[in-house]
Amino acid sequence: MHNDSPYVRIGTLLHTRGVHGQLVAPLELSIESLDPITCIFIQVLGNTHVPYQLVDKRLIEPDKAWLKLRNITSKEAAHSLLGKSIWLLQDTLQQLTITSVFPQPLIGYEVCDVHIGSLGAVINIEKFPQQHCLDVAYNDQSLLIPYIPAFIQNVDHQKRSITVCLPEGFLEALGLKT
Repeated sequence: MHNDSPYVRIGTLLHTRGVHGQLVAPLELSIESLDPITCIFIQVLGNTHVPYQLVDKRLIEPDKAWLKLRNITSKEAAHSLLGKSIWLLQDTLQQLTITSVFPQPLIGYEVCDVHIGSLGAVINIEKFPQQHCLDVAYNDQSLLIPYIPAFIQNVDHQKRSITVCLPEGFLEALGLKT
């Protein structure tokens, strides 16, 4: 997100629901209501943001939304939007009652350990009372890495990468081998 941009990324279209093009999106913030949102933007082809009018919307949880977009009427059409980021205009964001903000959007970022090398891509951010954890697709298994300074060495948003330093024996203690 650039300060001079009118857009703010708030989530990712993660999966479809139903057969009429409904989408579920984890949000990078917790909000009280979706009421102020009438339109979302999806970034395509570089820095072009395409508007999509919402015909229905619901909060499943304070940080997860169910969305129905105008002209997206089938599961197949919705499927073409999966993995795309959801953006709002800054003015719309300011109308929301935000109760908390999660780490910068990290889904899809490549995670590399300083000693082991590439671990895989972030597939989700799990929210626990104590901390957030990066859910990394590691050797066809889920690897949860605490999103805390002791583990996270660097986040490079330009390269979409996260450098971690896992404690010695971390993977083995989880039953995972390097």
